[in-house]
Amino acid sequence: MLVKSITICFHYFCCVIDQTTEAFVALKESIAEKGVLELILVTQNGGEYRLVAGERRLLACRALNGETIPARILANVFEEYDVTALQLIENMLREDLNLLAQAKGILGYFQARHPHLFSTLRLPEEAQQALASASTPPEA
Repeated sequence: MLVKSITICFHYFCCVIDQTTEAFVALKESIAEKGVLELILVTQNGGEYRLVAGERRLLACRALNGETIPARILANVFEEYDVTALQLIENMLREDLNLLAQAKGILGYFQARHPHLFSTLRLPEEAQQALASASTPPEA
């Protein structure tokens, strides 16, 4: 797959990968010497590819000016919440993910899955109170 055709789109995980760390430099050296050993995961929507897992590998390939990277295209994954769920699963397994990033990832999944619920939190206080009283069952 062409490296330049893949969009990195992690809305809910706020981790910026430091490409100057020893671990990242070692990954680049490994890829330069042996190639990418593990597929990245992407989804396809039309002619666009969106990264689900493998950001460090993709960034390392870009840093090496690589043109292609081995990738697995996940079929039937089109909805925002499906992609977010896969990213959540993938990222929760990382040891370097801090609690704030974990919380943002979980919240992001629920926001993508139930956007109408979270939009009510942005309503003015009066509207929230009216909504709350309208959805409260009458007392017996």
